[in-house]
Amino acid sequence: MVLAGYHLTAIKGTKLYQLVEGTEDDKWIKIDENSEVTESYSYTEEEFKDMARYSMIVTSLYNVLKKLYPDRTVNYDKLIHFVRKHIDKDIDMRKIEQFDTEYAEAYWNAKIKELKNEEANNSETWRVARKPEQDYTR
Repeated sequence: MVLAGYHLTAIKGTKLYQLVEGTEDDKWIKIDENSEVTESYSYTEEEFKDMARYSMIVTSLYNVLKKLYPDRTVNYDKLIHFVRKHIDKDIDMRKIEQFDTEYAEAYWNAKIKELKNEEANNSETWRVARKPEQDYTR
């Protein structure tokens, strides 16, 4: 299984594309030459870029883990925890922004190998604080 995230695209003839035309003052989007949304009434251009980078980083780690451990379930909370804990300044954000999946997967493969060598890829690496059981009694 492979996880993929795609750029929001406004295709001519769709309701989303109508927002490009600016039919409503309070709801609008801006697109680039590929019809990919770059900005909207509810997200700035930088927020769209942040979402795309985040999507690329998370989906590439998921795909690496599924290749390494095809029979294991990749828990979303643990995935996010791992990204936050182990992403570093050495990642080339330019390549991430260009959706270079080969680069992103190579980054995570190297990071996982490094963690295994340091014996850091243990339960602590993947531990996520459990939410307390909610009491539904009255």
